[in-house]
Amino acid sequence: MTIGTETMSSSTITGFDLAQINARWGQLLITSLARLGVRQAVIAPGLRSVPLALGLANEKRIETISVLDERSAGFFALGAAKRSHLPTLLVCTSGTATAHFLPAIIEAHETRIPLIVLTADRPPELREIGGYQTTDQVKLYGHFPNWQIELGMASSDPSRMAYLRQTASSLWERALAPSPGPVHANVPFREPLVPNDPQDAPRFVAQLESEGFFDHLRVNVATSIRGRDDESLAAWTRCERGLVLVGPTSPPNPSAFARAVGAFAERLGWPVLADAGSPLRAHASSVPGLVAGYKGILSRRDLAEFAPEMVVCIGKFPVSKELRTWLSPLQPRTWVVDPIVRNVDPLHLRTTFVRAEVEELLEWTSDQPARNSSFLEAWLTAERHAWHMIDDTLNAETKLVEPHVAWSLARELPPQTRVFFSNSMPVRDAESFWAPGDRGIRTFSTRGVDGIDGIVSTALGIASDGVPTVALVGDLAFLHDLGGTIAARRSDVPLTLIVVDNDGGGIFNHLPIAAIDPPFERLIATPQGVDLVRLCRALDIDVRTPQTPDDLREELRNPSRSGIRVILVHTDRRTDAAWRRSLWKNLADSSSRVEERAPQLQGKTIR
Repeated sequence: MTIGTETMSSSTITGFDLAQINARWGQLLITSLARLGVRQAVIAPGLRSVPLALGLANEKRIETISVLDERSAGFFALGAAKRSHLPTLLVCTSGTATAHFLPAIIEAHETRIPLIVLTADRPPELREIGGYQTTDQVKLYGHFPNWQIELGMASSDPSRMAYLRQTASSLWERALAPSPGPVHANVPFREPLVPNDPQDAPRFVAQLESEGFFDHLRVNVATSIRGRDDESLAAWTRCERGLVLVGPTSPPNPSAFARAVGAFAERLGWPVLADAGSPLRAHASSVPGLVAGYKGILSRRDLAEFAPEMVVCIGKFPVSKELRTWLSPLQPRTWVVDPIVRNVDPLHLRTTFVRAEVEELLEWTSDQPARNSSFLEAWLTAERHAWHMIDDTLNAETKLVEPHVAWSLARELPPQTRVFFSNSMPVRDAESFWAPGDRGIRTFSTRGVDGIDGIVSTALGIASDGVPTVALVGDLAFLHDLGGTIAARRSDVPLTLIVVDNDGGGIFNHLPIAAIDPPFERLIATPQGVDLVRLCRALDIDVRTPQTPDDLREELRNPSRSGIRVILVHTDRRTDAAWRRSLWKNLADSSSRVEERAPQLQGKTIR
């Protein structure tokens, strides 16, 4: 029998019942995705997805992990894809199980993380008739997927099997291009779902492989049309008062990315303000103009000498609210360097989008010699002063305060450790207190839309290849994702959770609403009153409770290399908020003495 130029014998499509058709259909879909490059799958168990589960069980090229909670499964897959930069497969049964994937899918959409989502479903004749565990799953995730489709019913027709193979190819391609993101296929199955011969499907697909059915499947991702932008380049090279900004990003090769950014900025003679979620702070020697203490610098009363005429932002803007608030009224001429056709200028600046990678900028400036400027020197002098003040203040503080955690992580973690910053206060403390160094620590964050949702599960996915990973989270984020903690408890994934327990949403104590109580404590800060030590012990999780800054540093030097560990840091969010305000005020008060102290402030980065 012939499909186009492909030949299959009639024996491959006869002599089996509907359950076998379902099993072959599921196996064919999974095998096609494996041929295209899928290497990791996360499945939340359920009956309707049995044909897909059997396909995964038989596909040795794909590592499959089962997670009970669908929301946790979604964020686990998100973390795995964030780490690998390849589409992770995410599978569940029908009904409300599908809805629990939505938060992770939204986050994947906003942060350009490739996911292939397969939701099993009832057949059309069982919908809209009041059937149980049945809802409208077609285009369930709105506009967030790059692409979404409902697959046809399982069939033994050779042309339908070719359709399924090609649809798998489209799922793979559209998860990666033109911008990485989630794709969704709704996969209906009629009962029966369990085949009499579980090995029939892998035998059938193996026969298709021997007949060359999959041979043409290749990763074929179109690239954008790009070109040298001479007009922009000329403007940059004429300007001395420029800034390079780098927001949160996790490139496949962090050290190469840091070198490219550093060399580009050095040729222009501009400072580089780098988010803690970028690789630059972990490869500081590659970026001579690196500025990480910009929150402290921006606490000054007079910022005229630091105001830029131009800004080149690599990807998204840094997280810092202080930086955005300062830049917005200045309205500098701005370029956003981003290969993807999208708008990532939340400040509505005078922005031109350059559709290129930073390595291309380096090629454009290859004939430009490195230069220095008084503007660059002003920023670097202020940078040294800021870290001098921060280091002295935290070294002198004998009581354990929240900023000690991010500050100590940058100094004490072993080289090459992975670090995941939760949203809310953890990512902001990293922005403020994570000093530059050369430990090669790889940082991750989810600065899309997910708030504190799925934090532990995402960290678990990042660590799922066995590399020790540390996650900095708050108590509310920890409690919000207990499903992820339970999943971590069942695995040997090397994950250390540093939980800052201030009994509530510490970030809200930095906002004006904190002064209005009631209702602040009950409705905004939302303290949970949970004894997290007892909770961890009930789950049989190794929990440590450092009492001093020295205790904390000792714990951080040896993150878990197998299984989950919790380091619980008890703090008071009210006093810590006051402590931060005092630090920034003291730094602002001391800024007038920067010039006279500059000679003694050299070399304040951590190596």
